[in-house]
Amino acid sequence: AYVFKRIGASWAQESKIFPSDGAKDDWFGFPVSISDDYLVVGASGDGSGSAYVFKRTGTSWDQELKLLASDGAEEDLFGISVSVSGDYAVVGALYDDDNGSSSGSAYLYTGFAPAVGVENEKVGVPETFALSQNYPNPFNPETVIEYELPIRSVVNLIIYNFRGQEVALLINGAMPAGNHQVTWNASNMASGIYFYRLQAGTPAGGFVQTRKMVLLK
Repeated sequence: AYVFKRIGASWAQESKIFPSDGAKDDWFGFPVSISDDYLVVGASGDGSGSAYVFKRTGTSWDQELKLLASDGAEEDLFGISVSVSGDYAVVGALYDDDNGSSSGSAYLYTGFAPAVGVENEKVGVPETFALSQNYPNPFNPETVIEYELPIRSVVNLIIYNFRGQEVALLINGAMPAGNHQVTWNASNMASGIYFYRLQAGTPAGGFVQTRKMVLLK
């Protein structure tokens, strides 16, 4: 996918984007959608299909998340259409059969907050679900949260303040099996005690764990 930026009356190429795990016949780049600092690119030929979320930092576009259908099946063509606006993205699956042969469906995702960075860093597939203690803790203003998935799962990772109010949705969508990291930047939050809760499964709900962390400024 190519990103162009307008400078006066001209358009200059800013970046050429590839997925981290691209393969032959994935159809990455068909289609694309951009909104502010977020870009979503479909890859409907990638198994049952996928879509990638990229975030702009300066003139660079970094892959932040790979979206997968929670109930994806071969040849659903998930990712054949995408759209992003603000914190929301919609991904179409033209040949999903839930309401009859090739009846189609669309999946809604949310939580693309500017304070969030998501990446896979470790190798190997864990044997159980797990949520690790964040580090550093206490922290200011960034901290890293690690979690493990033995199977591909629908994941919700939410931050709450000490009153139990949701203050950040870090992940809301399907994630592959493996070891994962999320970096939370709390620069716009007040000092105090916060809680982070991981809910994971197919659909989300099979595993739930909550841990405490402290923001000190």
